Amino acid sequence: MNDLFERQVWAAAVAAWWTLAVGVVFLTTVWFVFLGLMSGRPGWIERLWGGMNRDQIFPIGVWLIGVFKLCLWLWAMIALWLTLWAWQLQKHTGDEVGYRETKFIIDYPGDAQNFPGKKKSAGGR
Repeated sequence: MNDLFERQVWAAAVAAWWTLAVGVVFLTTVWFVFLGLMSGRPGWIERLWGGMNRDQIFPIGVWLIGVFKLCLWLWAMIALWLTLWAWQLQKHTGDEVGYRETKFIIDYPGDAQNFPGKKKSAGGR
């Protein structure tokens, strides 16, 4: 398989997991802020929602957070699929592709032949 394609799939999997981590942190922060605002019962929240009371606002907020959580679950499945695909590509080529080589591509683009950890070929090059 194409080594560059394998590295790109691996990089996409790493990016998907980082995006999921940021999404989980964001969702947790939004949940705690929402609970704090709803327990404090500030008047400006009710005015912001057009005169709705807390009993009407709370279920809407829970639904919105629940929908965002379902989107995160979908994103987790995509990240898992990309990770498994990258492992299958690695298994078929027999090369060791992982964080170190992905980081190398980001740090030293275009100089893959001179990578210090790369095994030398039998041809002597």
